[in-house]
Amino acid sequence: MEPKEPMQDQPGGSESPGDSPVAPAAPETPAAKEVPAAPKATADPSAAIKDHRAIDAYEALARKRKKKSLMLAIAGFAIVVIGTVILFTLSQSLQDRLMYHYDFDKSVSGWVPMGSPLGTVTRVPGPPRDGKASGCLCYAYRATPGGFTGIVRFVPTLKYLSKIEFWCYSEHEAELTVGLEEDDGSSYLYVFSLKPGEWKQISALPESFVLNRSSKDENGMLDIDQLSPKVLFADVSGLKGMQFESRFYLDDLVITRRKDNAPRSL
Repeated sequence: MEPKEPMQDQPGGSESPGDSPVAPAAPETPAAKEVPAAPKATADPSAAIKDHRAIDAYEALARKRKKKSLMLAIAGFAIVVIGTVILFTLSQSLQDRLMYHYDFDKSVSGWVPMGSPLGTVTRVPGPPRDGKASGCLCYAYRATPGGFTGIVRFVPTLKYLSKIEFWCYSEHEAELTVGLEEDDGSSYLYVFSLKPGEWKQISALPESFVLNRSSKDENGMLDIDQLSPKVLFADVSGLKGMQFESRFYLDDLVITRRKDNAPRSL
């Protein structure tokens, strides 16, 4: 027999004749580390500056508008206050001044009858007004067709008259008048009607007086700076052909004048 050469060991160990060769295992690779995302590119610095400037400008405009609104509100309030003060001062400057007040509680002296036929003037407790009876002037008279009769009072002055106000009562339906004259004798009348048994408050303003048909005036208007110092109250029913006997009563007669005393025609 031929001698056999001894078998040499193969690198990597011995294999059995029937085994297939096995590939060596791949070395383990370390786990991949997460790579941080690259930082985003920043906006253009000049654009950011422009945005800040726009915001600053908007805020400045808003502050300016707010300040302007506040100033307008303050100015409006000041105008209201000043206007109120001016109106109050003006109203005070134009406020009427009391010239005469006759309540007839104690006396009717100074009031005298006039016209035809003459009546009589007395102070009496008048018909109740507002549930109260007080002293008042009473004029008892007789109205005749074509005539008039009444009472007159002379006072220190009536110039710059602003109003004649009084309460009046008649026992008969009547047409009465308040009469004023200018220094030149021009006569002006304020005519009003009364129902029997009723108190009525009368307010006669200078512009309400009309020129008496039997009188003449250069301008046909009552000049309050030319008034003579007398006032009359008369029944003119007789001028309309009426005839009766009656009494009328006066109470709380108030005569005022303009505070500024400015001459003017009304």
